Amino acid sequence: MRVYLNTSALNRPFDDLSVARVRFEAEAVRLLIAALEAGEAELVSSEYLTFEVGQTPDADRVHRVTTILRLASRVVGMSPSLLLRARALATFGLRGLDALHIASAEAGGAQMLVTTDDRMLRRAERARGEIRLDVLTPVQALARLSTERET
Repeated sequence: MRVYLNTSALNRPFDDLSVARVRFEAEAVRLLIAALEAGEAELVSSEYLTFEVGQTPDADRVHRVTTILRLASRVVGMSPSLLLRARALATFGLRGLDALHIASAEAGGAQMLVTTDDRMLRRAERARGEIRLDVLTPVQALARLSTERET
């Protein structure tokens, strides 16, 4: 299974873990990363993801997240067709980097995009019939991956 972790998911293990939801999502992301390292799933990344991660002001966090991105077997580059797809997704309420991440994940053949961004999750749900992959929370993605491994 191919997985695209967006910036919010990649950063979750390094967030303040004092809130239960954040702790659960951080642990789910850690387990997803362990599955990627074990070859049980394949990471898809993109130049847009690398760009957004690089905008983080915390240099240590940038280094940690960049280390995770090195696990990617596919890195989707910027292209006019990707921009066209992102513009099409924008008509369904997905804007900016959210649309670019979904377009990149689709282009990389990901079956799921993992995010902790509630707004992105809501907008992706509204556009579900138009998106060619599932947009899931880390906990949902971990459950899906576990189900896939059992079958």
